[in-house]
Amino acid sequence: MRAGFDSAWVHARTSAADVGTYSDILGHDEHVAKEWWPRALGVDSGSDLPGLDALAAGNAPLDGVLRAAGMDARRARRLSAALGSLREHYAAWQLVDMAIECALGVNGPICAPDAPYPFRPDLEGQWYQWAEDGGAAIHRMNLAHDVRPADVPPPPAPPGGAATTLLVYHATAWRSAHSIAADGILREKGRRCLDFGVRPGFYVTPVLRDALEWARKSRGRCGRECAIVVFRLHADLTNARGPMNVVAFEAPTREWQRLTTVSRRCAVQRCRPLDDADMVVGPMVANPALVREGREAPRVHTPPRMQLASKSDRGDAALDAALAGILYVRKSR
Repeated sequence: MRAGFDSAWVHARTSAADVGTYSDILGHDEHVAKEWWPRALGVDSGSDLPGLDALAAGNAPLDGVLRAAGMDARRARRLSAALGSLREHYAAWQLVDMAIECALGVNGPICAPDAPYPFRPDLEGQWYQWAEDGGAAIHRMNLAHDVRPADVPPPPAPPGGAATTLLVYHATAWRSAHSIAADGILREKGRRCLDFGVRPGFYVTPVLRDALEWARKSRGRCGRECAIVVFRLHADLTNARGPMNVVAFEAPTREWQRLTTVSRRCAVQRCRPLDDADMVVGPMVANPALVREGREAPRVHTPPRMQLASKSDRGDAALDAALAGILYVRKSR
């Protein structure tokens, strides 16, 4: 008899310290995900996840897959609705991964339901400094949910900083933003098999508008508590240790198409040029789900949207040293 999800949460929470996030279990490849995530949650559903293939083909709703695996219908519907805006960006098994993380509270809210921001709710639209838990003071800003990018001033520049810098942005949950500020980037907790390599990367965009759009799409996954971490990089992508190994695509070339295709399809050996880099820069894939399913070749947005991914400890260290501030987006109703 299959144990239901509700009876599995206690077991899963007690073992969470051993597995980190469930990306550690589900993030390897589709077949490993099918085999291991039910076992990790104490759900005896065999070696296959019912409905996952149909979900991948666009013929089944996410809540149907979760119900077939033992989750109660109400929770399954809620999580399916919360993650619906991300379906075009991720593979089916990655959405199931996110649903499990949401249900386990990995990105759970850190504020009371009626609290619009974690710090200084009396300030909106201006930078302030705030230190938490004895850490260093960090520049922060509270933003209205519908703020226009043009109305967001850049964070204060450090004295004596580089003359030419590049601001980049990473949209995430408030809880994750605090973790990045306190402990640094942990790219191993990211998703595998995205645009730039099979191994996890830490992705940022040089366009604030794109980060705000992603934050709005991700509010269900983030418990409506969305943040944007801001970094101020040297424009030539160097750090204190000198130049890095950077793979750059200024346009959607054939090589960009080839490498993003094998990345989205989790072809490990064929992604070495990306996974061995410190950073990768290039256009976002506009149709990742269709590329993953083999139905289309990668194409770019119109106009192209650029992104940068850190793929190594060296790249992570460069971003950690470049932390410039955190934007908190007001909870949407």
